[in-house]
Amino acid sequence: MFASLVSIVIVNYNGEIFLKKCLTSVLKTNYPNIEVIVVDNGSTDGSSQLLRSLASESRIKVIMSKTNLGFAEGNNIGIQLATGDYIVFLNSDTIVEPNWITELINVLESDFTIGAAQSKLLLMDSPSRLDSAGNFSNFYGDTFARGLSEKDEGQYLCEEIFTCKGASMIIRNKILEKIGAFDSDYFTYYEDTDLCWRIRLAGYKIMFVPASIVYHKGSGSIPIVGDKSFFFQVYLMKRNRIATLMKNYEIQNLIRYLCLSLVYELSRIVIVGFDNLLKGKRLIYSREASRAILWNLKHLPDTWKKRVYIQSSVRRVTDQDIKCKMQVRK
Repeated sequence: MFASLVSIVIVNYNGEIFLKKCLTSVLKTNYPNIEVIVVDNGSTDGSSQLLRSLASESRIKVIMSKTNLGFAEGNNIGIQLATGDYIVFLNSDTIVEPNWITELINVLESDFTIGAAQSKLLLMDSPSRLDSAGNFSNFYGDTFARGLSEKDEGQYLCEEIFTCKGASMIIRNKILEKIGAFDSDYFTYYEDTDLCWRIRLAGYKIMFVPASIVYHKGSGSIPIVGDKSFFFQVYLMKRNRIATLMKNYEIQNLIRYLCLSLVYELSRIVIVGFDNLLKGKRLIYSREASRAILWNLKHLPDTWKKRVYIQSSVRRVTDQDIKCKMQVRK
């Protein structure tokens, strides 16, 4: 029986210490029909030399970007070159078990209402413990990795989740053609949540597949480095969470949850800022959180255009159908 082609997209940024082990494990995948697309985001650590050394490997395509485009746009470049029926997004700081693709494909091909699926992610430094058994969210867009740091005892079965953690997720290529790829404005963080939310809006299910096992270092592939990285992460996570709510909720829920979320964020800005002033600390957190809100105000016209497209051309189900899948459960 002919096996559907699977395109594996790996975005790398200064991940040389992980990339070789990742690619070695991927090339040992027992699924018979794969192509591997590596997008290097302007790395300066020797990753480019490693990737050039793999030029003779026919299953690997390498794209070298001169600049750091971020995780979202890096994946979008990989999508453009992908020819598979399925596309897997895999972080460079992972090691995969040989049957990881086969198990994902088996689940997707058992039910064509399943649009995407996530592997079981185990902590690379503590492989008996979970990194994620699927992601869930509260109604304000704060996401949670189910099972994080729990001992893996097989307690999480093959079942629906709200969104995939982007470290190892598979999606049908035809669905991407319908709903669009990652939002390149996100750079990194929440791009996987936003994409999966659209998959759900289009009426598809998202599954956790525990038989597909991937070991994940965590934070090893984030396209941000340096002393300012933590506060830049605060900015991106808050900025992108707000944008995700603005694009994907029906208007009544957008007003309800976004307003409450903004009240909370503004109160945090004041409280944390005042506390830092009393302690003689810099107001970095309050500055970055404020910057996140201001970015969304500045880019409201662009975000609203995306919202109009999603609500008119992607949405096939109501928010009630979405919200009942959001909450974390055992």
